[in-house]
Amino acid sequence: MNISPQGTLGSLDVLRQQGKSIYAFGWHIGRYTQSTPYRFMFIMDAKTHTEIARTRIDNFTRNDVAKVYPDFSNANLGGFNVNMPITDKMSGKSVYTIVRYTDDPRGNGNTIDYSSPTQITIK
Repeated sequence: MNISPQGTLGSLDVLRQQGKSIYAFGWHIGRYTQSTPYRFMFIMDAKTHTEIARTRIDNFTRNDVAKVYPDFSNANLGGFNVNMPITDKMSGKSVYTIVRYTDDPRGNGNTIDYSSPTQITIK
């Protein structure tokens, strides 16, 4: 079951390949995240819209987001700063990201997602 995206905001400020890693920096906040304490980033195949890889992410302080969205209780900790290793499955593919809050420690379950339209092609 997906939780309504209403009241969910996000931004992917940076998405790039750095050597043998994908680097992503941005933020994702939501009004109903209290029951979804786990966070993940998914690398998605832009052609098939299927998952290629996922990694658990930690909260990253974004005081700039909290200043703009003070009515979101998680705005100051809604940031992410992720380096994900590039796998053979990613090579040559155009990819995009989904950032997720979930109640499942494996990244499934009830979810609140932010999908960015930004894509890169992995070399």
